[in-house]
Amino acid sequence: GCVQSVCICASRNLQGLRFPGACSFEERRSSETLIAEATTALHGGRLEGAYLSLRGSETWGGRPGGMMAGEEAALRERGAAFEKPDAPALVSAGFARHWPHGRGLFESS
Repeated sequence: GCVQSVCICASRNLQGLRFPGACSFEERRSSETLIAEATTALHGGRLEGAYLSLRGSETWGGRPGGMMAGEEAALRERGAAFEKPDAPALVSAGFARHWPHGRGLFESS
């Protein structure tokens, strides 16, 4: 068989930026920009794809407003969409702060 889906959730920080639960709106925007630019620069075979910011996000200029409703529905159907954290521990730790801004995913072609 072959791999159908892989999910990577970043729970550590990028150099120079605070952990996701403690970062400011601007730091969240900066981390998204770094990740979006890195993933959109991937080329060759299975590495090619698109960075999709979450629907309603205005933090990445490459996709103002985030992914389209149809893209989000397709990702949900495949179990690959992010949901806003609602667990009390995650909310109190700041993981839902600024939702949906500064968040997205890379989908390979």
